[in-house]
Amino acid sequence: RLAEERKKTDEEKKRLAEEKQKVEEEKKLAQEDKRKAEEDKLKAEQEKQKADEDHKKREEELQEKRLVEEKRKEEEKKKLEEEKRVADEKRKEEERKKQEEERRVADEKRKKDEERATKEADAKAAAERIRQAAEQAKALKAEYVGKIKAKIESNTSAVEGATGTLRAEFKIILLPTGEVLSATLLKSSGNKAYDDAVERGIAKSVPLPLPPNNPELFREFRELRLPFNYEKK
Repeated sequence: RLAEERKKTDEEKKRLAEEKQKVEEEKKLAQEDKRKAEEDKLKAEQEKQKADEDHKKREEELQEKRLVEEKRKEEEKKKLEEEKRVADEKRKEEERKKQEEERRVADEKRKKDEERATKEADAKAAAERIRQAAEQAKALKAEYVGKIKAKIESNTSAVEGATGTLRAEFKIILLPTGEVLSATLLKSSGNKAYDDAVERGIAKSVPLPLPPNNPELFREFRELRLPFNYEKK
């Protein structure tokens, strides 16, 4: 009986030892699991931190790229705006020069037209003055030639025995004073007595009437060819 009790006691000790060993092993396993769990947690945290850092780095890189791209676009925009401004200024300058040239050409044409119109008007006025002066000179010459003939005819005596119509033509050269330098018979009337009577009438009529104070017109009277007619009534 004592042996049985001892056997039971040994078996109980053995069982307790086994349970203790089992508890220790379970505790060891629990500790190992806890360590692994802590290692896994730390590893997960490290991986998360690394992922966050990588993400942040990528975001920073992307942000930097966006900033670089925005800066490039802004510089490109400014460049295009500057090119447009320069082109606009160039176009405006070319337009201004074109308008100035058009105004210059128009002004030059207007001046030439005005000068031509003035010249034409002056020429027309001068021609009109010349025409009027010529007409006045012609009328004045006709007036004084008529006066000269009338004076000579008034001093030409009647011809005895003359019949029909007689016509004699004389060339008379005058001085500005109305004096007769010479009187030449160009065409005889066929009646010497009448030709002589006209010649005496010329001499008696000195000084012949001339336009006063008109030396230019005297050229028209310097040499006169005058016909004289006599008709027996």
